[in-house]
Amino acid sequence: MNKQEFITLIEKYLSGNATLEEEQLLLNFFDSFQSSDQWDEDLLGDKRVVQAKILERLRTSVHPRPKGKGLAIVRTFRWRQVSVAAAILVGLSIGLAKRKPLYDWMNPVKWEQLSTRRGQRKVIELTDGTKVWLGPGSQLTYPGEFREVTREVTLNGSAFFDVAPDKNHPFLVHAQNIDTRVLGTSFMVRAYADQPDIAVTVLTGQVKVSDGKASPIDLLHDQQGWFDREKGVLEKRNYPDALQLLSERDGNYEFKGAPVPQIIADLQMEYNIRIRVQGNLSRCTFYGSLRRDENLEKFLTKLCLAINARLEKKEGTFIILKEGGC
Repeated sequence: MNKQEFITLIEKYLSGNATLEEEQLLLNFFDSFQSSDQWDEDLLGDKRVVQAKILERLRTSVHPRPKGKGLAIVRTFRWRQVSVAAAILVGLSIGLAKRKPLYDWMNPVKWEQLSTRRGQRKVIELTDGTKVWLGPGSQLTYPGEFREVTREVTLNGSAFFDVAPDKNHPFLVHAQNIDTRVLGTSFMVRAYADQPDIAVTVLTGQVKVSDGKASPIDLLHDQQGWFDREKGVLEKRNYPDALQLLSERDGNYEFKGAPVPQIIADLQMEYNIRIRVQGNLSRCTFYGSLRRDENLEKFLTKLCLAINARLEKKEGTFIILKEGGC
């Protein structure tokens, strides 16, 4: 392919008039950027300069000028060692669907990761305006830029999401066995790999939760989707205290009949401590609160008194001793 054929093919592709065969030919030709011995600098000019200019042109094409600032954008490609210049005219009416695959191929989305250690929390705002409070011992994987029809992230651990509304681009959270799909709402996902259950709790709006097997369930505010890993069952529950999620996302807890084994799991993750249990706490529940700056040993002493258990501490490990059940 010579220079003029290359330019003509670019023009046809960006104007939406290229055939499937021509699109494939163009993509194959761009492979020459990856191998220097396939690029003819005498004919086509400096490979790096050409690549940079085409990438800039495609970036302009994918993100066109806002309304009211002109109907067209003109760019000129100058070829090193060749005096001929080619002007490519792109109007705002040109279809994005034809340009986007080539742009993505040349400028792929970079995936990012945000992680927290046990005892640590972080807050991040994604490029669409969605805000995420990442809980301790968790990891969030997300794209540096949302380009697809769905805005997708992956979570391992716990996080509170305040999703920016966008009815044309649903927000999708992949968390272990569970997918949560929303348009714009606030909710908590708890999906630690070493815990037996996964929970999706809705504070505002509506979400759709699926385990990929049974039919998805719709959750409204003050409702929770609960997935039992062992049984492989996803069920809907009422959760009237969803408002407390606003405190929990900052590490402050309100326990209203919460199962003690879950409280212990939360404390170990929140404070990066070890709690060993001797006895059966499976039927024990607790009512109380815990502020993040509160003395943890005092709280554990209070919890043990409530369930008629004893608390010991050895070499930095808390031990809860319980005789009989609750």
